[in-house]
Amino acid sequence: MRNAFLTLLLLVAFLKIGFSQNLVPNPGFEQAIHCDTVHGPVVIDTAETPTTYLKNWFIPKINNNLGITNLFIYFNNCFLPPKSNYVFHNRNTRIRSGQASTGLYLYAHASWLTGNIFGWRSFARVKLLKELQANCVYRVQFYVHVGKEIGYDTNDYGAVDAIGAYLSTNNDSAIVGTTKPQISNTKGNLLNDSTQFVLISGFFTASGGEKYLTIGNFKLNDSTNFQQFTFRNPLNVPRAFYFLDDVSVVPVTAANYSLNIGPDQLLCNNQPVNQTLTAPAGFASYQWSTGETTASISITQPGTYWVNADFGCGFLTDTIRIRTRQDFEQGFSIGHDTLYCANAVIILPLQAKSAFTSYRWNTGATTRTINATAPGKYWVEATYACGSITDTIEIKQFTPSGLFAFRDTVLCSGQTLNLSAASGFASYQWNTGETSQQVQIMQAGKYKVRATTAEGCMTSDSVQVKYLVPLAGFSLGKDTVLCENGSLQISIAPKPGINYLWHDGLQTASRIIKAAGNYRLTASDRCSSFTDEIEVSFQDCNTVFIPNLVTPNKDGQNDFFRISTPTKRKMNVEIYNRWGIRIYQQDDYRNNWPTENLSSGIYYYLVTDPELNKTYKGWLEVVK
Repeated sequence: MRNAFLTLLLLVAFLKIGFSQNLVPNPGFEQAIHCDTVHGPVVIDTAETPTTYLKNWFIPKINNNLGITNLFIYFNNCFLPPKSNYVFHNRNTRIRSGQASTGLYLYAHASWLTGNIFGWRSFARVKLLKELQANCVYRVQFYVHVGKEIGYDTNDYGAVDAIGAYLSTNNDSAIVGTTKPQISNTKGNLLNDSTQFVLISGFFTASGGEKYLTIGNFKLNDSTNFQQFTFRNPLNVPRAFYFLDDVSVVPVTAANYSLNIGPDQLLCNNQPVNQTLTAPAGFASYQWSTGETTASISITQPGTYWVNADFGCGFLTDTIRIRTRQDFEQGFSIGHDTLYCANAVIILPLQAKSAFTSYRWNTGATTRTINATAPGKYWVEATYACGSITDTIEIKQFTPSGLFAFRDTVLCSGQTLNLSAASGFASYQWNTGETSQQVQIMQAGKYKVRATTAEGCMTSDSVQVKYLVPLAGFSLGKDTVLCENGSLQISIAPKPGINYLWHDGLQTASRIIKAAGNYRLTASDRCSSFTDEIEVSFQDCNTVFIPNLVTPNKDGQNDFFRISTPTKRKMNVEIYNRWGIRIYQQDDYRNNWPTENLSSGIYYYLVTDPELNKTYKGWLEVVK
């Protein structure tokens, strides 16, 4: 036999099936010799010419010596409702069309029969109305539906993937594991649809003389995939039962079939043509316009392609035309971005080009033209055969705003500034008389500009420019020696906009110095800086020299009561005569007593050191 292959319902897409003679007699099992009204299902005859129940169909001989039990069961509606223990797995009707159907066991576990290596199998055979012609192609198909037996609910029912149709020239035995059906369900495709009949279909090229059709599972158990639905049997005897209906073997002829490799196509210019053209398999030979002889060819270019498929008794021909069309090449625009002045009423018609099949605006409109009445973005997608084109327009309402990136500014002495107004305006007018977008600033003042858009919308802005006065200097004072534990207060009057930084990071204008060292203060602004420093040292100030003799004769020696200290500091002095009367008193004494003509004699002093909080008392003699 020549090879054939299985195809399911999708094969109908390749062939348009017309009316033709079905070579299977009694294909829907409607013709009964005897209609059983008592038992419902009955076991079919084993004779080639049945005499008991079902016309034409019978049980073939099988390799029973291997322990296979063959049950081919017939169902009819003579008894209403049909009295039957066999139902679809979902317990719906058992018949696809008409009033009758049949049932087959496609699988049963080998533990049912001692020594049974295959378990149960059911096979149905029928003698065709006439022999098949050599090299002619025939379509073979039948429908199955998974079911189960109510009377044996303890059994584990399920689904299998193995069922096929075998066409033979004689009424020989069906050998499980040896006989190879020409039409088979695809391995791994479990027939577990519990809602509808499933079509098993394929094409067969006859060698000639085939006149018997046998349907069943020809595979061994270990080659059959089984899916259990229920798990209630304590003896673990899984089995699969299927209803069978509407069997046909139909010759392929030019009168009842038309080959279809697809509809004509109109592709876009930039769309790749990479496609596969496929004629249905199972024909004796193929001849494509490209010279190829396979069932499928790959194409990469537009053109007209045809195929002749030889079904042994003639040819089927089909042609497909693949053309390309040009993309939409015209410019596509709904206008330019538009600016309306403040307070202006917005009414702008937006119109897309014609020659498109549909339009979709972001407003939801599907017309070619819309009216824009508010600021915002408007886009339209125009669709045609090769895709779509989009364009966007933005409508703005002018809002007067600042023209400068900064407000008032301060420049350093001698510095210039390139002052730029905001871009995007058609013209500019400065109070300096210039009309460019940018002007150069070289002196202090207030600078104003008026900017106008192309639509005539105006706005203005100004900026004040000032120049910094050069930073004035300051002094921290002369280098200073302080008494131990003393301090020095340095105060610089701070000025706005000036930063003060001491050498050690202190950021104040004033500070109190309590340790020896070099102290440096820098004052700075954005334009300049000034620095001054002072050296501060400390020494022991406890040693005080107070003289006890004054000779005011103007000879330059001992003319005054001169108090000497290691460091210059404030001293308070009081002078008393010998009667205890205070004759002199001076805070922050300047070593300038006596200031008047005194008589010679003994005097007493009281010296107060407020810095060290000490008091010194003693006597002194004035000699003239």
